[in-house]
Amino acid sequence: GELCDWYIELTKIRLRSPEQALTPLTVLVYVLETSLRLLHPFMPFLTEELWQSLKSSLSSDWQAGESIMVAPYPEADAKAVDPEAERVMESIIEIVRSIRNARAEHNVESGRWIEAQIYGGKLTTAITPYSQSIETLARARPVTVRETRKGDAASGNSLVLVLKETEVVIPMESMVDLAAEKKRLEKEIAQNETEVARLEARLKDESFLAKAPPAVVEKERQKCYALTYKLGRLKQEILKY
Repeated sequence: GELCDWYIELTKIRLRSPEQALTPLTVLVYVLETSLRLLHPFMPFLTEELWQSLKSSLSSDWQAGESIMVAPYPEADAKAVDPEAERVMESIIEIVRSIRNARAEHNVESGRWIEAQIYGGKLTTAITPYSQSIETLARARPVTVRETRKGDAASGNSLVLVLKETEVVIPMESMVDLAAEKKRLEKEIAQNETEVARLEARLKDESFLAKAPPAVVEKERQKCYALTYKLGRLKQEILKY
């Protein structure tokens, strides 16, 4: 899940600094304790044991109750939902995954650091503080974050990763076969063309338009717009090879 795969990994980086350690530790304790209360009806003995262990390690006023059995069951809090924070973290995760995938696809040695140039667009300000996290999780150094590639075009010997709201440019130098990279782009373009054609055909299908709920039709239309835009950008990139 996101907690183990991402938050704990990001937390490890912050725990290196005593000044930054308190906040992530507090969040981790909160998530663990809340998860134990969620699981208690299904795993009563184990959760009680873990809850008591957690209680003995924290301050005496941490919990008023003496047992998880009498602790209130967790309730959802709509105020805790932050769509903008989720949008930023979604982009951070996508950036890290894209760099990791690029390394895997091109068989980059695990101990080798690669350079990554991130163009964040509207998310640049929000992404910049996470540059160290991206550096550590993606094994990329240096990591530079800029708003756009305007006036800073990537060389022909660069791998360009077109993401949902951002772009990642990796100068490849000698670590990639350019012919293989061109083949990868051709394959991705073909896949996107197939998907765009499928969506366009579906959106022209009178039966689908008549039977599908408006929300479903609009979702498919927006997906088609996004893929068409991405396809145009991919075709621009392949011209460099």
